[in-house]
Amino acid sequence: MAIGTHGSRTRDVVAVLLVLVAAAAVLLWRGAAGTGVTASLEAAAHGTAQGLTVSAHPDPWFVYTENGDEVTSVTVTTPDGSTLPVTLLSHSFTYGPHRQGRLVGRFEVPAGAGLVDLRVDVSPAQGPAAVPVAVTTFDVVPFERLVLWGGAALLAVNVAGALVLVVEPRLRERTGRPAPSGHEPAHWPGAV
Repeated sequence: MAIGTHGSRTRDVVAVLLVLVAAAAVLLWRGAAGTGVTASLEAAAHGTAQGLTVSAHPDPWFVYTENGDEVTSVTVTTPDGSTLPVTLLSHSFTYGPHRQGRLVGRFEVPAGAGLVDLRVDVSPAQGPAAVPVAVTTFDVVPFERLVLWGGAALLAVNVAGALVLVVEPRLRERTGRPAPSGHEPAHWPGAV
């Protein structure tokens, strides 16, 4: 067997391993991310659409329906009866063992408010159904983007590396240029 053929096979095996390792890493990463989302929602304050009380500190807060239900409104009431502005959202996502959640609202407890008990009421789009609701400071949207783009970048880098390993030596063979061996003598300017 020629040495060049052995080197080519080794590069092919390493290229395949690069792609497989990247794919496995992306799958593991997505699984860990799903576990993280599930843990964050399990640690949230839970209640129903009829209302739940949240002891909230100054921060952005996010309202989720745990079964992916859509809502028509989210109301956040302070102890003095005033309401906080709520941005309605509708971002569905998957978490846990095949559960569908939906981010339905965002509100912010203003700085300087301290720990305050807020009442969160949700109006389900399907009428007075028993919709489980969770309220937490965890924002699933940037987290999902990080997982998606990070996994895509990892996969792209490894696929590019695999292509370089496989294609570059074959291009050298076609053009007749020798591969650098690292043993060429140094050529210094002005050397004889």
